[in-house]
Amino acid sequence: MKHGQLWALTAFGISSVINPGYFAGCAASVEEPQYQYGADEMAQLVLAASSSYELQIDGVLHRVDIDIEPARAPVETASRTGSAFALRAQACGERKLVATAHACVSSSTMEASGKLTLLRASAGDSFEEVASDVAVRGTLRVSSLTLTSGNFQLTYDGGQIELLSRDGKTFELSGHDLALLAAQD
Repeated sequence: MKHGQLWALTAFGISSVINPGYFAGCAASVEEPQYQYGADEMAQLVLAASSSYELQIDGVLHRVDIDIEPARAPVETASRTGSAFALRAQACGERKLVATAHACVSSSTMEASGKLTLLRASAGDSFEEVASDVAVRGTLRVSSLTLTSGNFQLTYDGGQIELLSRDGKTFELSGHDLALLAAQD
């Protein structure tokens, strides 16, 4: 065996041990994932986010009304089991170590856009408008082969809202930075 061939074989062996994902991917022997939902179900979940959510800003009750719909672009699915060298290398860019050592995550995303209105509680059970028709854009991400939960990140000029679906049907407000929008009043 020539010195160059021995060097190449040694380098291949070492890099396979250090990062086998470069050569075999995350799941070289596993079949391609089978999603149990499609674009229509994702679009329905996006529409389910169009709702009113109550929240506290600086100790004052507020309500944010969100009206959102799917963007016209198709749903994007991503699986970390692709065959391209670049995809395999990307799959190893982030690691989340778990007891079962599953390194790959299958997910789907759908872009959305719409508007939000922020209201502040006033006398009685009524609310007064603080900001209206604020443009929002966002991405719904479902990190599963089944549509049982989802995370919706919405952004607007100056802030972000996070909605969480624990059942794949309804959402709850899980994070926001609406205080700046509320302070514009």
